[in-house]
Amino acid sequence: MWQLFFGRRSIRRGKAPTAKTPRQCRLETIEKRQMLTAEPAHVGVVYAEDDSGSDLTPDRFEISFVGGAEGSQLKRLVISGDQDGNGFDEDDVFFDTITNIASLGALQGQGAIFRQDLSDDVGTVTFTVLDGSTDLIIDFSDFDAGERAVFTVDVDEAEYYDPSETDWNTINSGFDTITSGIEFQGSKLTATIVAPHFYDITGTDIFLNAYDAKFEGKGLELPADNHNGFVNRTAGGVVTLQQVPLPITISGTVFKDPNLNNRQDAGETGIANVTLQLWQRVGGTYQNTGHTTTTSAQGQYRFEGTWIVPGTYRVVEVQPAAPLFSVGATAGKVDGATRGASSGTDIVTDIVLLGGENSVSNDFAEALPGSLSGYVYVDLNENGVRDSGEQGIGGATVRLLDQNGNPTGRVATTSTAPGNLGYYVFNDLLPGTYGVAEVQPADYDDGQDTPGSAGGVALPPPGDRITGANIASEINAVNYNFGELVPPGTLSGYVFADRDQNCIRDSGEQGIAGVTIRLLDAGGNVIRTTTTDTNGRYHFDNLRPGT
Repeated sequence: MWQLFFGRRSIRRGKAPTAKTPRQCRLETIEKRQMLTAEPAHVGVVYAEDDSGSDLTPDRFEISFVGGAEGSQLKRLVISGDQDGNGFDEDDVFFDTITNIASLGALQGQGAIFRQDLSDDVGTVTFTVLDGSTDLIIDFSDFDAGERAVFTVDVDEAEYYDPSETDWNTINSGFDTITSGIEFQGSKLTATIVAPHFYDITGTDIFLNAYDAKFEGKGLELPADNHNGFVNRTAGGVVTLQQVPLPITISGTVFKDPNLNNRQDAGETGIANVTLQLWQRVGGTYQNTGHTTTTSAQGQYRFEGTWIVPGTYRVVEVQPAAPLFSVGATAGKVDGATRGASSGTDIVTDIVLLGGENSVSNDFAEALPGSLSGYVYVDLNENGVRDSGEQGIGGATVRLLDQNGNPTGRVATTSTAPGNLGYYVFNDLLPGTYGVAEVQPADYDDGQDTPGSAGGVALPPPGDRITGANIASEINAVNYNFGELVPPGTLSGYVFADRDQNCIRDSGEQGIAGVTIRLLDAGGNVIRTTTTDTNGRYHFDNLRPGT
C-alpha cells in the first residue's frame, strides 16, 4: 500500500508556522548558499515500521533534502533492500505493492493503494517498482533543497526463502510483515541531485538502525531514532554529496585594428605570440593566478582546464613589443550578453563565471604607427617638384608639429649621406593630424614647399610649414618636401680698347662707354639689355641659376 505526502513550511509562503500533523510534510526555509561554490548537499531518509502486526497499515518513509549549490534539486532516490547484493534471498526486505495471493507478500493486507498529494512547489513524483522487488526507484521534478516528503508502502522481510518453491502460500509463510529498523538496516540508499552550473552527482549510504550520529549537524528535518518511542522500529540513511562545478573557459583575440574602432572587422588580422595573464578576485582583491597563455597564429587565446573554476576573473594583456600600441580592450560575452568591463586598454575585468559558462570575445585591439617623411632640396627650376637631378640639402632642421600646428618637441636633421641627401623621417606616429616646419637653411633662399601623400597644406614662401597631414595606422606618408633656391648671381664685364689685341684688358687700356650689351638665355633669346658705363663696365644682377 502506498501513500505520498509533500509540503513546504508555511513560513515560506508568508504564513505562520503550523504544528506537524500526521502524514503531512513540512519544508524548511532554504538556507543562503554561495553562487560560485557549493556547500555539501545532504539527502536523508528515515524508515519507520508501523508495528501494527499486519499489512493493514503501510510502513513510512520520510525524506529531507538540504544544502547544495544554488538551484539544487533532488532528482532520484533508489532504496534497495538487497542487503548482500546477491539478489532476492533470506534477510532481504522487499516492497509488497499488490493484493494478490499469487504474489510475494506477507498477509497481503489491503493491497495496492497509491495516493499522491503535491504542493504547487514540488512538481511530480514517479515510482518505479515491481511487487516483491527489493528495489524502489523514485524520480522527482522540482524537489528543491529545504523540501520534505513522506510516502508509505508495505515493506516485508524474507526470513526464509526457497527459490525452488512454487506454492504461494508456502512462499509467503516465510515472510514477516513486520520489518523492524534492525531488519531494515543494511538496505542501500542512493540519491542523485542536479543543479545549474554543476555536474549531476550521485552518492550512496547504508541504512542503520541507530542513525542519530550520522544525521547530527546535517540540518535534516527528520525524526530522531527514538521518535515516539520507535527506537528499534526505525532506520535512517543520509547521502552527503559535494557537487563539482562544470568547467569554464575564457577566450578572445588580439588583433591589428588599423581603423582604431576597437572592433575586429573583416580583413583585420590577429597577432601571434602575445602573452595574456589570468587574475582572479580573492577576498575583494585581484590576484595573479600564475597562469598565462599566448595567442595562436590567428591571434586567438583561451584559458581552460580543471584548474579554472567558477569565480570572478580579469584578463591582462602583456603589451606586445613596439612599434605596436594599444587601441583598446573589449569585454566578452556569455551566451550573447556582455559579462565584464574593460579597464584601460590592456585589461578586461569583472568576468563573473558560473560552472559551465564560457566567456568569449574578450578582445584586445592593437595598431601599428605611421610615419611622415620628405626632403629638403634645391629646386633648380623653381617648380615646387623634386625633379630628377635636383640635389638634397643635408644638415637642415625639420620640426614635427601637432594638429594645431604647435611643435611636438620632435626634431629631425636631414641626412648628409650621399645616397639619401636631404632626407628626413618621423617614425612611430600615433594616428592623428600632423605638420612639419623647416628651419630655413643658411645660404639658400626659400622656395616652394609641397604636401605629400597624406594630404595637407603648404604655406607659400616664406612659409616653411606644411600642416594637415592625416596619418593613419600603418600609413607611411611621403614627399613632404621643402624646396630651396640658390641665391641669385651676377654677370659683369668691360668693353675696352684692346690696343695690343691680346684679348686681355691691360693696365691703361681705356673702357668704352655707351656700348649695348644683351643677356641671352640658353636658347639664345635676349632676356635683358644694358649699356656700359663711363668706364666701359656692364652688370647684370639677380640672376637665377642657369645658362
